[in-house]
Amino acid sequence: MKKLIPLVLILTILSGILISCGGNADNKSNGQTDDNTAQNSADSQTAAESTAQTRLEPDLPSEDYGGYTFTFFAHKIDYAGDWIGDGDPREIVAETENGDPINDAVYARNRTIEAKYNINIKMVTNSNDAGTLKKAVNAGDSTYDAAVIFNNLVPSVVRNC
Repeated sequence: MKKLIPLVLILTILSGILISCGGNADNKSNGQTDDNTAQNSADSQTAAESTAQTRLEPDLPSEDYGGYTFTFFAHKIDYAGDWIGDGDPREIVAETENGDPINDAVYARNRTIEAKYNINIKMVTNSNDAGTLKKAVNAGDSTYDAAVIFNNLVPSVVRNC
């Protein structure tokens, strides 16, 4: 009986996938014309334009933190790649704009936050993040305000602190 329940769940999920993948990719055989396709394209373009014009701002109170340096502790990766770059996580700090969309968005975000709250954003990286973070927490060191580490390391850091 215990093996039957997972089997039924798997079959239910697979049947949903198979049913959702059915259909005809050719719109003309479904009775749709090129005019409908053009209208749908125009409608989606209008919706995209109105969405682009609406800017959502967080409902956060304005505060002045007097130039406080907010320090992130992050894992330095021992290999470089497209996302990692020189080993530092790209989603936390960007020193300058360089034309890369992610880098430029991170740079703009950080400058906006720094100006709004009068803070400085800093990142410290270390390839032995679990050990370094454990030592800092156990020593009562408040050098780091936030830690960005791999998910698989969180349980060992939390358990040993």
